[in-house]
Amino acid sequence: MRERPVIIVIGAGLAGAASAWALSRRFGPAAELLVLEKEVIPGSHASAQNAAMVRSLVDEPVLTRISIEGCQFWNQLPEELAGPGLFRRNASLLLAESEDAWRRLQARAEEARGLGLHPELWTAADCVRLLPMLADCPIRGAVYSPEDGIADPASLIEHSLAAARGRGAQLRLGSEVERLLHDEEGVLGLLLEDGERLEANALVLAAGAWTEELLQRSGLPGRELLPRRRHLYASSPWPGLDPEAPFVWHVDAGAYFRPEGGGVLFSVCDEEVVPPGRPVVDDEVFAEAEQKLERIFPFLEEVPIAHAWAGLRTYADGGGFLLGPDPQLAGLSFAAGLGGHGVTCAGPVGQRVAESLVPKM
Repeated sequence: MRERPVIIVIGAGLAGAASAWALSRRFGPAAELLVLEKEVIPGSHASAQNAAMVRSLVDEPVLTRISIEGCQFWNQLPEELAGPGLFRRNASLLLAESEDAWRRLQARAEEARGLGLHPELWTAADCVRLLPMLADCPIRGAVYSPEDGIADPASLIEHSLAAARGRGAQLRLGSEVERLLHDEEGVLGLLLEDGERLEANALVLAAGAWTEELLQRSGLPGRELLPRRRHLYASSPWPGLDPEAPFVWHVDAGAYFRPEGGGVLFSVCDEEVVPPGRPVVDDEVFAEAEQKLERIFPFLEEVPIAHAWAGLRTYADGGGFLLGPDPQLAGLSFAAGLGGHGVTCAGPVGQRVAESLVPKM
């Protein structure tokens, strides 16, 4: 029998790195902690292909508390994770066009105030005073959230893994998992693609878009995790937007823009189901997006597009996260299905994984 339990985290993106950091804090030298990443650079998929926005007020009621906690985590980063430029607190401005969206926004703002944040209810005139380009946008009401901002996900991953390694964790890059090993009593370990077998008392599955495939290869029930492609567009330098302006999110339309590199970064949050991998840009999506943008953010018509890319967002069934211990297989935990909220919620996701993990001994 091992003197110390072996815990293996599969995936070193935001969810996996945050889980490794939190697990190393909880267990320290009392457990052997190993992080496996199939790529040679951690966080090179969904964790890198996003707009890096920290948004405390989200549409899904089931995610309200963890999103607020995530925002608070970024605003009060532990010293070992902090660093220059890792989080820019330049706020967010969430716009509601319909009465229903405005009621939802006000309810979320009230919840956030009850949990220690300071969102403000704004009128359309308030929005235009801050950002004159919103003068032609349909706005019933808005919420200004001063604690929101723009993060550096790559640096958080780097600092989280470094802190975990400082407490004895090991990181293996270029190590792809073929399948999980288990019996009727729980997890046994895993098999790597090169045939190496690793024994473990606990597995944390933080494989993002590849989680569902890995479960199927392991003979385990699927969790209906769906990877969806989302396009992002970045403009050439454009003087119309202050580089320190808040990011703006139109709640009804599901579209946003923010400053980036002296220009504008924006998305209409398209969500086409695609296989795991590196999604390619579909030019037809932008043609459809233009119709939406013309109505809600008409000023973007004069913004020159310089670059487009696509990333994956993996969604769990029911609108929440797939998070914590598996109810059927002892020793298996999840940190998956974050559906575009991985940047905001990485901190509390890792903490919940660590707090709830029970190694199978």
